[in-house]
Amino acid sequence: MSLYTGSLRSYLIKNCIPYVEEPHATPNYHNVVLPKAVGRRGIPTIPTTEFPDGRVVRDGGAILDYLE
Repeated sequence: MSLYTGSLRSYLIKNCIPYVEEPHATPNYHNVVLPKAVGRRGIPTIPTTEFPDGRVVRDGGAILDYLE
């Protein structure tokens, strides 16, 4: 979808971190992610269901920092 998504995908694969890639037009994105992101769209986004504290982490660089 974007160069940022591609670099994050590469990082996940290289570090053997399992992930599921989901388009941003899914019901989960609209019903779960967008409300917690205060309606701000962006890719890549790690869904809130992946973090115990319910945070939304958007932007490839921020996601890489969080995972590190």
